[in-house]
Amino acid sequence: MPRLSEHLKILSKAVLLSARRVKQWTFYKRDEARIAKLKAAMLAKI
Repeated sequence: MPRLSEHLKILSKAVLLSARRVKQWTFYKRDEARIAKLKAAMLAKI
């Protein structure tokens, strides 16, 4: 069963998240503009 960190890594590679490392912690932030573009592109296909 995939762990959450594996899913976050995939989303980061897709540039839908940005990661910031602080010591042993990694903080993730959604790229809202990129997500909106992807959503619009997906909706245009349906």
